Amino acid sequence: MLPGVVVTLGSILLFAACSSQDAPGPVAPVPTARAVFDERTGEIRFPIDDYSLVSTWADRDIFATALNIDLGRCMRAKGFVFRADQVPKTNTEDHTADRRYGLWDVEEAKRLGLSAPNPPFSQVFKDDHAAGGAKWEAAIEDCQANPSPDFAGVYPTNEELAGATLPNRIANDASSWAREQPEWNAAREAWWACLRKDGLTPETSSQSWSVSESIAIPRDEDGVALPDNPQSIRIAYSQARCNVETGMAQTLGNLEASYQAALIAKNQAALNILKTEKIERLKRARDFIAKNG
Repeated sequence: MLPGVVVTLGSILLFAACSSQDAPGPVAPVPTARAVFDERTGEIRFPIDDYSLVSTWADRDIFATALNIDLGRCMRAKGFVFRADQVPKTNTEDHTADRRYGLWDVEEAKRLGLSAPNPPFSQVFKDDHAAGGAKWEAAIEDCQANPSPDFAGVYPTNEELAGATLPNRIANDASSWAREQPEWNAAREAWWACLRKDGLTPETSSQSWSVSESIAIPRDEDGVALPDNPQSIRIAYSQARCNVETGMAQTLGNLEASYQAALIAKNQAALNILKTEKIERLKRARDFIAKNG
């Protein structure tokens, strides 16, 4: 895995397809549970986030900041340039873009179009990587594999990020069951109808949240739409506006949240232990930043 992917912690985690229940089949959902759409951070928060080690933007920022500090001192000791830990603190409060249900923030769509925000240290990391080449990459892989003694055990492992942990299994099961409900497809169909009224062609596969017209939008080497493109902004605005007008994202998020809440209740004792461990782990990361940042 390219270290930069781990450093940014920017991608949505993929959950292992293992059940959180001993017996198959959905539980009765909790209809009052809600997903929270935060326009300030650009993230969608769910009930299970309280128990997942890395779930919110704030969690990711703390762990990424701590990791960059440790990588920075390791890389400089090896004689390499590494600046991702030197981004001014005033610029580290960034905005993410959780688009699991397509674009839903109208103001963000008007500003960024189909483009997406990156952590402030992401481009610096890429620039240092490009300038340093293969030797730089080998060095950072070694630094990542051999953390400093005071940082060992702080940063989440790949298993904790995307493995078959209990919170990940709960999120996976809840998502699967939500997608089986008639409200799921009804919400998507209402969104598609709105997009068609805007002259767009929605892609209707189960994993798609875009329109066919977006294929022609210029993109960078990572496949991210370039900013300041009028067509990109028009498409993004339509997608976000239709999402808000039809309530699609909120409906789908609430469906997932309702099943998460039911599974949380069934696994509360085990999850409480994980929540305590999460609090302690984040404290270690904060203490590391305070001491070394």
